[in-house]
Amino acid sequence: MTSLASKVFCRVERLCRHLPVVLNTFLVFSITGEVSYLVLLEAPLEPEQQKTAGSAWWKAVHLLAQYFMLGNICWNSVLFLRTSPSIRGVFLGGEGMGQGWRYCYTCETHTPPRCSHCYDCKVCVLRRDHHCVFFGQCVGFRNYRYFLSCLLFMWSGLLYATLMNAEVFIVILKEGLTLHSFLLLLIPWIMLVSGQVSARAFAFAFIADTCVVGFLLVSAFFFFHLFLMIRGQTTREWYSTRRPYNLGVLGNLRHSLGLRWYLCWICPLIPSPLPGDGMNFQLLTAPEEQTIRMDVAEENKTSEEMLEKIAELEYSQNMLRDLNAQMRHWLEVADEELAMLRSENATLKKQLKDLEKFVNEAQQVEAEPSSTLLADELDAKRSIEKKIEKLEKESTVLKEQNKKLSAELKSSQQEDEQDKITLSKLRATQQTLKNEIEEDQIELQHRDDVIHKLTLQIKHMKETEDEYLNITQDLRLTNQKLRNQLEDRQDQASFANLNDLMEEREGSPSPPLSFAEEIKLLASLTEVKSSNSTDLKNQNRSPAPQTSSSKWILHPVLPQVSTRVRNTEAKELLKSQSLAVKLHTERCQGVLGTVVKLAGLFALFVFLVFVLGTVALANCEDMFDNSWRGLSMALWPYCNLHYVALPPF
Repeated sequence: MTSLASKVFCRVERLCRHLPVVLNTFLVFSITGEVSYLVLLEAPLEPEQQKTAGSAWWKAVHLLAQYFMLGNICWNSVLFLRTSPSIRGVFLGGEGMGQGWRYCYTCETHTPPRCSHCYDCKVCVLRRDHHCVFFGQCVGFRNYRYFLSCLLFMWSGLLYATLMNAEVFIVILKEGLTLHSFLLLLIPWIMLVSGQVSARAFAFAFIADTCVVGFLLVSAFFFFHLFLMIRGQTTREWYSTRRPYNLGVLGNLRHSLGLRWYLCWICPLIPSPLPGDGMNFQLLTAPEEQTIRMDVAEENKTSEEMLEKIAELEYSQNMLRDLNAQMRHWLEVADEELAMLRSENATLKKQLKDLEKFVNEAQQVEAEPSSTLLADELDAKRSIEKKIEKLEKESTVLKEQNKKLSAELKSSQQEDEQDKITLSKLRATQQTLKNEIEEDQIELQHRDDVIHKLTLQIKHMKETEDEYLNITQDLRLTNQKLRNQLEDRQDQASFANLNDLMEEREGSPSPPLSFAEEIKLLASLTEVKSSNSTDLKNQNRSPAPQTSSSKWILHPVLPQVSTRVRNTEAKELLKSQSLAVKLHTERCQGVLGTVVKLAGLFALFVFLVFVLGTVALANCEDMFDNSWRGLSMALWPYCNLHYVALPPF
């Protein structure tokens, strides 16, 4: 049973195999489009040449050469991908089997010399050169011609594109070798993203860089494989110094490109049959020397090949162990079936003996044997022999069926074991989830209890707060009453002092004045004061006239006496008023002092209550943490207020 992850991985792997091919085709066609644009619109460089008729022929020749190379690249790559270099469909046998052949434990078959297993293609490849990452396929005996032709035309096409893109480099370098031009040629992607260049300049610079880099890489690949083809070697054989399969330059060309090696590179459709089957290769040395060199080659193998062989041997050893176990099981089943067949053969032999006895008795009874009876007996024997053959065939079929059923039973048992393991894991996870749920429920109950306690504490705090508010209101009322009483007492004392002063000055006791009389007295004093001030001003301005019309001439002494008396009375009244004001301010200061003292005592009482509460809460850390969380949650909306505008005043 394949899991969903393995299926998804296989599909992603299949898609990723085609990504290099898609990238190569995109680059090839983008370079072709850019070069054709340069040929049609930009070239030739000089404007005088663009007006001549030769420029049209020049463009036509360039376009034909360009699309000829593009067609060869595409057709060779398609034939390379469609031609399978593997051993599938090849008869691996014959007279040459065993001479330099090896056994592939992955494919479980014998492979000829120069054949190796590809772990990417998962198959053995005849005369394997290497696995091409850009095409996603191995290069072998049957598709080496298309690979080399594709490299040739890619090299020539990139050389042509590089020469045509020289105009881009010329235009960039005409401005001078600045940092901007250097970065445009080196990192055009970053220049485009940062907005330093336009999309058109980026496209030309990017394709020009791709042409140069691709030309260098393809040149290295092409000349390396050309060198190997001339030497008659593969990439795997290049590490060794020997060249046992070297047939000379012409022989190597015929062996790699076919009999028409001088024409096949022009077009991939030209037939060029290969002189061989990819399994038997011609050697230049004698057979004894060949065997000696093969032994030397095996001794001179690299460490990587030795590690591969060790891994293959370990894998084959594990496979052989599994096969031995299966063979033992099959032998046990076969022994049981053979015992059954032996018992059946014994019964058949007994029947044959009985028939022979019957025939002998019949011959003794009858003097003249009848031909008909003998024929019947022979037919019976033949039928019995046919039955025996049928039974043997059925036994072989039953053996095969038993083998298949045993394999199916093993697979089903393995699946059952895997299902049991998964069920046990699921049960364990279920139990853990149940335990976690129970723990969460216990924590929730604990939190609910803590929240309930906090609510009770908050209610108690609110009740105490209400009691303190009532007490403060009562204190304020009593304070107001005391203030009123003090004011009344101070007023009475001030009036009593005034009365005492008046009595002392007059010499005779006078009855206490009423409230209305006191008001009239104060009003008269103010009038006298104002009139005195006006008289003094007038006297200072001008002397009093000595005429008969003025009333001061008739009675000059009386006004002076009356003014003096009035001035003294006004001074005494002013002194009494200043005393009353002083008493009132002193009374206010005393009231304020008492209020401040009461407020300080109240604040001290609240602080002591708060300290005692915090000490009580600190004794149990859990209660404190829970209460703090509850208070923070309760005060969260009040603490995190954000006014959009100023609050109203």
